[in-house]
This record gives sequence, structure tokens and C-alpha cells, in this order.
Amino acid sequence: MSKDAKSKEPEVQEVEQRKIEKPKEKYYRMKFHAKSNPNDEDDVKLSVNGETVVIERQKEVVLPKRYKVCAENARSPQFRQLPNQPRKLVGEVITFPFDLLGDGTEDEYLDMKRSGTKATKEAVERDGSNA
Repeated sequence: MSKDAKSKEPEVQEVEQRKIEKPKEKYYRMKFHAKSNPNDEDDVKLSVNGETVVIERQKEVVLPKRYKVCAENARSPQFRQLPNQPRKLVGEVITFPFDLLGDGTEDEYLDMKRSGTKATKEAVERDGSNA
């Protein structure tokens, strides 16, 4: 093996290792607002790449950035209609408004996830610990 080949080997390994390591995702403490009208869903449901979380409103939760971005981008059109006129789009409303309470950690998120979602807790209460 040539001297140049030996000197490039550690560089190749370092590049390959960087490809394998994913950057750490940021986590946030959030609290979703109460329903603003009776037609709103009781819980906040956010889905990213087929992974769904169901979040109880008005409870502090820790979520990865991908769900924060999903909540920020969930918007509904706001219309106004006057008598004898077609309805007019006047803006957008955030579907799931929330308060950002600060940074969280991956461990906090995993602990919350491990302790179960609202649906899991309800199933355990209803059916016992074998649910």
C-alpha cells in the first residue's frame, strides 16, 4: 500500500462516520391552547412522516422540533362573507395555537412517551394494566 493510500484512510473513515451520525434534534417545552370553538378537536393530533402524536390541550409537553414545525404550519383559511356577496378569503388562522415554554431534552420527551399517550392511559384505566 502506498504512503498516500495510508494517509487517506483515516480521512475516509471520518467522512463515513459523519454520514452515519445524525445531528441531534432539538426539543421544546410546549403547551397547546384550549379549544377556541366547539368544533375544534379535543386533542391536538400532529403527524410527521407517518408518526402521529396525540396531545392533550393545556398540558405542558416536550416535543421534538419536527412536531413544533408541524404545529406552526397547520393553518386553516379564514373567510368572510357578506350578504349577497361571495365569500372572501381574508387570511389564515393557526389551527393548533401553542405557547413555547422553553427548551426541552430528548430524555424528557422519551420519558413522556414511555409513560404513555392520553389514549394509552385511558385504555389502562378502562381495561386494567394488561391493555
